[in-house]
Amino acid sequence: MARTALILLLLAALAPVPAGAGGYAVPDWTLDDIAGDPVGLHEQLDRGPVLISFWALWCAPCLKELPHLDALAAETAGELTVLAINIDSPRSVHKVPSYVSTKGYDHLTVLLDTAGDVQRKLQVGGTMPFLMLLDAHGREVYRHVGYREGDEIALREAVAGLGESAAPLAAGPAGGSIGGSVHVTEQFEYSYHTGTEREIFENWLDADFNTGAFRFGVLLDAQQPAEEGSRRNDVRHRFAELRADDYEIRAGHFYGMFGRGLLFAAYENRTIRVDTALDGLLVRGGRGPWRAAAFSGSPADLDLDVRGLDGAVRVHDRLTLGVTGLTWQAPDTPVRDGAMLRDYALSGRIETTHGAGDLYLEYGGRRRWEQATDGAYLEKWGHALYAGATVLAGSFGLSAEVMDYCDFTILPEADGRAPLNNPPSLTREHLYTLLNRHPYLRDADDERGLQGEITWAGPRGWSAVGNAALVELQDGRQSFREYYAHVEQSRIGDFRIRAGADWREVHDEHLFRDMEYVTVVGEVTWHADARRSWTLKLEQQHAEDPGTAFGGLGEYDQQFTTLEYATAPSWTFAAILETNNKYAAQRDALEEAGPFPAAQVSYVTDDGAMLVLWAGKRLGGYLCAGGVCKYEPAFEGVELSGTLRY
Repeated sequence: MARTALILLLLAALAPVPAGAGGYAVPDWTLDDIAGDPVGLHEQLDRGPVLISFWALWCAPCLKELPHLDALAAETAGELTVLAINIDSPRSVHKVPSYVSTKGYDHLTVLLDTAGDVQRKLQVGGTMPFLMLLDAHGREVYRHVGYREGDEIALREAVAGLGESAAPLAAGPAGGSIGGSVHVTEQFEYSYHTGTEREIFENWLDADFNTGAFRFGVLLDAQQPAEEGSRRNDVRHRFAELRADDYEIRAGHFYGMFGRGLLFAAYENRTIRVDTALDGLLVRGGRGPWRAAAFSGSPADLDLDVRGLDGAVRVHDRLTLGVTGLTWQAPDTPVRDGAMLRDYALSGRIETTHGAGDLYLEYGGRRRWEQATDGAYLEKWGHALYAGATVLAGSFGLSAEVMDYCDFTILPEADGRAPLNNPPSLTREHLYTLLNRHPYLRDADDERGLQGEITWAGPRGWSAVGNAALVELQDGRQSFREYYAHVEQSRIGDFRIRAGADWREVHDEHLFRDMEYVTVVGEVTWHADARRSWTLKLEQQHAEDPGTAFGGLGEYDQQFTTLEYATAPSWTFAAILETNNKYAAQRDALEEAGPFPAAQVSYVTDDGAMLVLWAGKRLGGYLCAGGVCKYEPAFEGVELSGTLRY
């Protein structure tokens, strides 16, 4: 690490300083918009103040905030640039252009941060939406987490006050200045189970220092104990980064994604406890139509080295071709005929975008060595195909996706839980609890499927979504089917309404049998005034084992009800009640009969910190992100979590 840092210092002395690096208090970055065009932050700051919003399709508050951001962008055109950065994983990112187009958000610059690079650089954390307002010098003058009806009022007040921050150029809210800036974020989670008297405390302290072309950072990870019972207090991540006009070099821990994640997708998600960072060296850059990235690194829980290379060229204004290669070699790699046997994977991709839609196609092949019973090593091959197409026609949008994965998991349990690749999972990420309780668990070694979704945004605030998905194993056995639809009215007087229905058949790995679920959801929001609102969510689910006679033990119902009161821009209070009519034989070994009541209070400070207190009982179920899921057992007690920014 020390040797690499010295190399970076020498390179910096020879490298040109990036444009704007000496004049802006925020580090530069570049992302592609939904049309495939690169957009740089400093390039936008050259035109004036910038508002950055992080959002996702799975985030209900984000979808409520986007219309206000688009209206603000229209009103301040030429004075303020609004960058709406989408953070959806490969599982959902294909649906983003269709959603944005049908909703008519023409004034927003929508960028894609599927690999999470900018999220980590700006220490956004996992709570969405996240707003950051930068003045013309790149200083942060406003920050807000989450969305409550009326939050747009405080945002407009902050935008109106931009003229007051025009001068002088000095330290910003995060301690930034043109000479350098320090950013520190602390995220913690504490829980106490009243039944078992078990405590869990985890704390992540993320700090980085930016100066000119350099950026340095560390992550201190404290687990006392963690969910799994482990205890530690150490430096989990550390890195040194150099950014010049055409390239970026990072030494230490790094993340990244090539294509849609078929071969390589190293990422962190603290909610589901996934952290597949590599420790090594990453170099990436581009000039003109060319882009390339290369790395060498080791996963946290595997004693081996991984090499990766990715290249892409824009051969036409709307056509991009790319290729990815990955190879790895463990210390005990077998030797045959004097040569060491390496595993590797290769893929090629095509991307094209135009006004009527887009197309993405990627195909990969993978070779690995497997030892037979007689001790000989046999060559095994796997493949992966993913394709997605979008067609846009006025207020309608249609997206279709297809996949075919066979023996394509790359380095399983790279961090003890998740593999080093994350190919798209063709199932929808839902906005409701019961629809996410029993998900389909993707298996990149054995599945194929397709998914289609149609979106419509009609007049006077009406909109609708219809989705169908089918996933099966390679031998044709059905594993998952789902049909989902909802209709929404954004405003009827002082009310917003949404109603939806879902039918699915899924092989439940936790129950070890196939189950059918029919779910009906409804949501009503009443705007009491400009800053206060009440929201009622009702979810009803009927579950049945198709192999059990009707009325037998394989059938039950459950309900999930939430009543929420929010007052912008700080407080949210929620009362939660879950009930079911399960027989004793249908419940897990430690599951109680219910009901399961809970209450939650969240508070957002003026500088963007958030504190959440939860108390009560809940059933066990899965937490999922991007097709990766973690089973959470039933819980009774108190939880306190939060994100503090210094």
